[in-house]
Amino acid sequence: EFWKLRRYLKRNNVNFELSMRIQRYLEHEYNRQSEGSTPHKVKLLGLLSEQLHNELQYSMAVPHIKVHPLFDFLGHVSEVVLQRLSQSAIYPKHFALGDPVFLPMETATACYFLVSGRLQYTREGGEKEPHREWVDKGEDWVAEPVLWTPTWVHLGVLVAAFPQNHMMLVDSDKFGGIVSKTPSAHDMVRHYAFNFMQHLNATPDDELSDVSQGEHLSERIKCFIFNGNPHLSTQHGFVSEAVDARPSHAHPEGVSFEAMWRIFLRRILGLVATRLARTRLG
Repeated sequence: EFWKLRRYLKRNNVNFELSMRIQRYLEHEYNRQSEGSTPHKVKLLGLLSEQLHNELQYSMAVPHIKVHPLFDFLGHVSEVVLQRLSQSAIYPKHFALGDPVFLPMETATACYFLVSGRLQYTREGGEKEPHREWVDKGEDWVAEPVLWTPTWVHLGVLVAAFPQNHMMLVDSDKFGGIVSKTPSAHDMVRHYAFNFMQHLNATPDDELSDVSQGEHLSERIKCFIFNGNPHLSTQHGFVSEAVDARPSHAHPEGVSFEAMWRIFLRRILGLVATRLARTRLG
């Protein structure tokens, strides 16, 4: 089969670099499927009960998104919500070396979590040097704002940096609908989203990024969950002294989730894009 593939690529004058990328990816994917690493190759899985199938989906998806403290804590508030997310809102996607995951000015549709591989993110800085950062598994996540506002536009380009890159994507539209069905989870996530958006709106344009570096943000995110929510803080013994969840120059007065609007001023390659959006959770 691979001999046929190489002959096909050569006859169609596919350039050498692209030809090698295609061959490397297909060799890995062929081996992965031959080893039974894909569900459709394991026929016995079709005999599972619905409950066992759902639990399997959960075990393969949810651990990877729990790198985000919100999802980790959400499991303590309502495990059912995470189960529903794994069944309907979380799905895998694979990228080969050099594949763009997204490009600047594209409207975001999902929040990304890396399962294996590595990604490189680049955001042009106009007159400044381009800003680059790595996305690593078990630490970082990408495009979180799309969970809270339907018009988040990617600020940079995200490219797969390893021969094989496996990701879990959280569908932004389905996420809000599932969370809203469980009042306890809905209230907690709304509170978090409010603090998150206040902080994001107060962030200078040239400091915005699609990438969230978990090792630097975990403590602040915990503040977004607990600060201003005395019930959760008391129940889980959380005390924050060093980090405030909301910048001092943010103005939350008069803003409700039912009518929350936000304005983003972004500069990409010298262009300014403004987006006015309503929070997803209502």
